[in-house]
Amino acid sequence: MVKMAIHLSCAIKDTLRSNSFFSELRWEYNAIEAFLECPEISQIATTIPQWESPLIMPTKYRNDFPAKEQKESILLIQGPWEYNHNINPKGWIFNCYAAGLDTEGSHKDFLHYLKTDYSGKYIFTTGWVGTDSKFDHLAAMVGEENVEVLPVPAVPNIIYSADHFNAKIILWPQKGITSDMQYHPEESKRILDWVASKLEQSPDLEFRAFSGLNGSIDSIAKEFFSFSMTEKLKSFANRITLYPLIDWSKVLEIYSQTKIIVSLCNSGGSALECGMYGIPFVGTSANCNPIKQANKFIFAEWASSDYLTLLEKLFSDHDCYRMIGDSYRDFTAKHYTYSAFCDKLLKILAKRNLL
Repeated sequence: MVKMAIHLSCAIKDTLRSNSFFSELRWEYNAIEAFLECPEISQIATTIPQWESPLIMPTKYRNDFPAKEQKESILLIQGPWEYNHNINPKGWIFNCYAAGLDTEGSHKDFLHYLKTDYSGKYIFTTGWVGTDSKFDHLAAMVGEENVEVLPVPAVPNIIYSADHFNAKIILWPQKGITSDMQYHPEESKRILDWVASKLEQSPDLEFRAFSGLNGSIDSIAKEFFSFSMTEKLKSFANRITLYPLIDWSKVLEIYSQTKIIVSLCNSGGSALECGMYGIPFVGTSANCNPIKQANKFIFAEWASSDYLTLLEKLFSDHDCYRMIGDSYRDFTAKHYTYSAFCDKLLKILAKRNLL
């Protein structure tokens, strides 16, 4: 059995899935949820009291973190730049891509403290499978023996029961669709014209997008349709929804009804949410895509004509759709579910004698 703690800078106001989809605390909240489900983890705390709704607070969660508990707990933290001098845990795990790690400046003293007081009891982790360059970069800074691959807890489970080929939503999953339209107008127009052609062919299809903006759905739609490249979409306005900032539970609900995603970039969480439901996509960010090592991963530069050719193949060929979608789902199940995260974490802790 092990006790875990997580450093959070913002309070949990309601449930772990009610935070903004684009919150920087996304992975930390998911990790808390994963720990609560893991039988080998007996307790989870945050470094300062954070859960504001005591009536729904899980029994394994502690809303205080006294010194005695600190010394018995492993602290998971988003990089050394968030560390607290007043915390002295049993061991440290830094979820860190090396971005912002300053080994000669502001973090030099803290890294020296780790090496002297916590030798063998601190670990830096990289969050995607196959991020070899980031692993090497981080290892060069803190030592290869202190770096482990620990894929992020991206999805709670895998949905095997549904075939999304006949689903009715085309989704633009990355935040900032209007920014993409502004800075990459030619490529955005090609994709949006393809979407318009599908809406014209199938009157029951819908197009939805995560805008990442504050404001009402109507005001965001007004901005979207102010771009000349949306001319072909205007006649389908009643089948187009652009979401403001929404919580993760709503995001998963939308993915559960999605057939395919389209965007200029589909790395990060959107790839893994597709994997959760077996939704195939054409990868456009091969170097940083978390499922790039799936055995059927398909890729095209988003600025190339191959992107739409492959997208059309997925959209219209059921056998191809199932083959790619199943590959993504199997890879996500192996590496990015809550249970996979906890299994890997416990193995790392056991290897370091931190259990």
